[in-house]
Amino acid sequence: MDVQWGYNNVQIKEGDEWKAAFVTNRGLFEPTVMFFGLCNSPATFQSMMDSIFKEEICKGLVVVYINNILIFADTLEQLRSLTLHVLQKLRSNDLFLKPEKCTFETQKIDFLGMIVKPGKLMMDPTKLKGIRDWPVPTNVKQVRSFLGFGNFYRKFIYHYSDLAGPLNDLLKKTNPLNGLRPLKKPLIPSNFASLKNQFSGCPISQDPSLLKLTPLNMQQGQC
Repeated sequence: MDVQWGYNNVQIKEGDEWKAAFVTNRGLFEPTVMFFGLCNSPATFQSMMDSIFKEEICKGLVVVYINNILIFADTLEQLRSLTLHVLQKLRSNDLFLKPEKCTFETQKIDFLGMIVKPGKLMMDPTKLKGIRDWPVPTNVKQVRSFLGFGNFYRKFIYHYSDLAGPLNDLLKKTNPLNGLRPLKKPLIPSNFASLKNQFSGCPISQDPSLLKLTPLNMQQGQC
């Protein structure tokens, strides 16, 4: 489920509107609701959602991340009952859903960049496209770009920190290659290719904890 209007569902405390004031070519405006861009917007909205679904989260019935709600159950009857319960809670808190972004009663779902199936958690194949052709980084920015992608899926790669370690070393402030200076291809560690191959193998987590993202048992599989 996708909660509509996101941060705008949180009202700014009366008298504090000036703290979020912004200037446009039409003058100074003071918002009455929270909006994207305020430093504490994500944490505040997450806290609100956690408070609303505290009981369900503690029982392991739902997973809530910002405005995304994931509901799961062992049987269709349980799923429908829980879905109705969640919808009623949303309604009682004046929260609405964005229908085109909601999916119901499915065996496969794309959630936070992961593909969730019964008993399995996989990397999103659409995000892995082109990984085999990822060019060898030639400067610090390109190294950071690759590591940014890799760190998101690090839990899927066995001994990821060992494979990515030499690349991380290139970013250390003590390394003369850091900053704006370009990297020379011979200095890129040879395991860059093997690290790419680990991602392109599309590993699957069969850890029952699923979205805790701490996979224990890995296997190579087909997305």
